[in-house]
Amino acid sequence: GKGFDLEKELASIPGKSKRSAPELERVIEGLKRVINSQKTELEKLKKESKFKKDKNPTSRGMKDEIANLEKELQTLSQKEEEIEDFKFRTEKLEHANKALMNDVKNEQKRYEFLESKYKQLLLKYNVTFKDLEKKQDSVFTLSTGANRATYQEYLSQKSKSQK
Repeated sequence: GKGFDLEKELASIPGKSKRSAPELERVIEGLKRVINSQKTELEKLKKESKFKKDKNPTSRGMKDEIANLEKELQTLSQKEEEIEDFKFRTEKLEHANKALMNDVKNEQKRYEFLESKYKQLLLKYNVTFKDLEKKQDSVFTLSTGANRATYQEYLSQKSKSQK
């Protein structure tokens, strides 16, 4: 086209995978303007070519120019479709990313809750275990009249041999 170089425009946008929606919209708007100007120019050339005869030496050049313009128009249309598809996929990925971030936050809250419950249960277990030991000592002392700590090693060896 005249005055617009698609490759130059695309190259001016940094990083193909890091294009933002506004940058893509600018490219799309530029492509739409080029397409419209190409369509206008094509229609103008078609009208002019109807009035000229094939014997005219410039007629062949005009036909070639029209064919080139049609190819360029088709290429630009395909690029516009690709950009629209890329924009749609980008929006889907952004939405999925937000959903995943929410899931991570929810799982973090769940983990903190479970960790708190675990600590509470561990504390309760330790308190209960110490209480049990005191009760065992009391029962042993009441039933034998002796201190359980004195016989602790003997009792643990006896329980191991019974297993």
